[in-house]
Amino acid sequence: NLKKSIPLLNELFHIHCKIGEGTFSSVFLATMKSSNRHKKFALKYLIPTCHPERIERELQCLQQMGGKDHIVSIDLCLRHQGSVVFVMPYMKHDKFSEYVRDMTVEETKDYMRALLSAVRRVHQFNIIHRDVKPSNFLYNRANRKYLLVDFGLAQQCTEYNAKNLEAIKTNAGTTEIQSMKRKRSDEFNSNAKKDADIKCNCFGKPKVCALCLTRPQQTAPRAGTPGFRAPEVLLKHPSQTPAIDIWACGVMMLCILSGTQVFFRSPDDCTALAEITTIFGSRKVQQCAEKLGMFYYHVYDQ
Repeated sequence: NLKKSIPLLNELFHIHCKIGEGTFSSVFLATMKSSNRHKKFALKYLIPTCHPERIERELQCLQQMGGKDHIVSIDLCLRHQGSVVFVMPYMKHDKFSEYVRDMTVEETKDYMRALLSAVRRVHQFNIIHRDVKPSNFLYNRANRKYLLVDFGLAQQCTEYNAKNLEAIKTNAGTTEIQSMKRKRSDEFNSNAKKDADIKCNCFGKPKVCALCLTRPQQTAPRAGTPGFRAPEVLLKHPSQTPAIDIWACGVMMLCILSGTQVFFRSPDDCTALAEITTIFGSRKVQQCAEKLGMFYYHVYDQ
């Protein structure tokens, strides 16, 4: 099917097997015919229904920042009608589950240093990766090589914030976008305090209370992998920053230090917040919500 989608692939590559699959793409191992199967490549085939803006954004990320500081590069992009394939260098790597339980202190330092170096380069381009996790940070343990991959969910920070600030202006009826650019405007704080005094009374009931009906609609992306989403994503904060990638790096470090493949096993956002509350305490989560200008109270308050 891949060769039929893009006929030129059959002329250039020997395609061997599928080595990865995600929501929006599949990755295949291939060798170039002219190199006598010595040089290996990873062919990322994006599903035809993928939005053109998403494809363009990922391609720009690979072109602009790839090839340095442990970030995957791109050698070729092929397109035929609605099908697109990214041709990238292949790096043999180990599974996270194979090394997470027995990493030494020095190995952990090297691993985290490489991860944070890659994320720092991404942020220097004002980009949020949005899907930092073990399966997207490849590690060749024998050669101590690292590679940050999969920019399918990457977002331009300023562009994204501007769109969501405009959405807030429309939904909440604010008069100036500039007022929403502040971390905590006086008006937002006033509303948060008002909400804190009047608690929702529809919790656990088959109805929606008047308080919830009067709240403005929230517009915020939730892109990312469950277990690695930062509090501001779970709380649907509209103006998210590259800090959400740093949170994901911290979760990866927790996995290594605890020897667990998945530290947070939350199936949904509410459970994820409950897990974070269990670790940090309800007061810390409450303070975090207040700093974000969001309304939050512990379920035990009910």
